[in-house]
Amino acid sequence: MTRSGLKQNGISMKPKLSSRLVPLFPDLEPLNDLLRTPPRTTEDRLLHIQALGRRIERYIRFMGAVASMGGSSGEAKELAVTIFHERLAELERPLGRIPEKLQRFSAKRTRRA
Repeated sequence: MTRSGLKQNGISMKPKLSSRLVPLFPDLEPLNDLLRTPPRTTEDRLLHIQALGRRIERYIRFMGAVASMGGSSGEAKELAVTIFHERLAELERPLGRIPEKLQRFSAKRTRRA
């Protein structure tokens, strides 16, 4: 993805410019406020994780409805879905390893006690 739009394999899609900036996901604005502050404690990080999860859920719902979205070409939609899927798949693997490692670590500590 580039600053001007989506880009993959030399294909660039520039977003349509609007005279006014309207947030794409206005329901996420309260979460954006929270995420602008750096987390300092474990509790803060857990709040941020929940906020990020809600944002990602919203993006997933949006991408799920892309087929019915007007104003974009089929090629642009296909490219956006492809890129979104690739990034989500890349992210899921390392994130999934963290709970597994924590469980193994906890199991080892329990056996030692």
